Amino acid sequence: MGKRKRKKPTAAQPAETSRTSSRRWAAIGFLVAAALGGAVWFAARQAPSAESTAPPAAASPTPPPLPVSPPALPQSEPAPPSPAAAKAAEAEKRFREAVAIAQAGRYEEAIRAFEEVARLDPSSPETLANIGKAYLELGRPEEALRYYRGALQLRPRSADYHDMLGVAYGMKGDYDAALKEFEQAMLLDPSQASVYNNAGMAYEKKGDASRAMEMYRKAIELDPRLTRAYGNLARLYIQMGLYGEVRPLMEKLRAANPADPAASRMLAQLESLLQSAESPASAGAASPGSAPLSGAPAGGPGPASGSADAPAPSAAPGSSGRHD
Repeated sequence: MGKRKRKKPTAAQPAETSRTSSRRWAAIGFLVAAALGGAVWFAARQAPSAESTAPPAAASPTPPPLPVSPPALPQSEPAPPSPAAAKAAEAEKRFREAVAIAQAGRYEEAIRAFEEVARLDPSSPETLANIGKAYLELGRPEEALRYYRGALQLRPRSADYHDMLGVAYGMKGDYDAALKEFEQAMLLDPSQASVYNNAGMAYEKKGDASRAMEMYRKAIELDPRLTRAYGNLARLYIQMGLYGEVRPLMEKLRAANPADPAASRMLAQLESLLQSAESPASAGAASPGSAPLSGAPAGGPGPASGSADAPAPSAAPGSSGRHD
């Protein structure tokens, strides 16, 4: 068989080929467009919306909370004082009442009142000392000694209590024991003029006039207004015949106490004693010192009733004026 001859392309073939190529490119373009459209749609889905990307609106201010008051607690009654505090308050009240009784001069009643205070508060030396003072005013030094010793056991470094214990010994006539107490008081408080005046009286009772004058002068030096010391020293001068010493001493007393009634009375007594001693008519009469001046008891140093040398009753337990 002979070979089949290939047919030569006709003129219409190029046009058909051109159309086939166009259709291919159109299909490719469609696919590309579809792919691009899908990508754009996917991106649009993934992108945040304008609503979600917008900044949050500013929050409106929240008003502060109203203050809340704590619930009111029930009012409780004040706690009653403890038994010890109530007892101490009662003791102080009774003490002040007893002081007022003593200052009125009702010493027997004052002793009973102070003893009641001592039962309420046995630790108060002021109470015991005031009982001793009341016994001294009644002229009963034995009882006074007991209470002043008790006060000194509670407060051994009190110059006042040593002084008054010495006064009690002096009123009893035991001048050596009295001087020991006065010396102790001087060591504890060298500024108390009354202690030196009381010591002068004890020395005078012992017959030591020189030492007595020394004590009286010291008392006047410490307290130029201590009328008793002037009177005791002037009386001793008159007894010893030292008349020239009396008038200058009287002038000193007058200058230190120009408006003091007690000083005026003392000056009048001294003037009377001095005139009697200097008068020739007094020769053979009693010694000028035989009549003691008021406020200078013959029984010994220390206070008669109303003496200025005895400490006044304490104002209250634990008050000032201690000499510890």
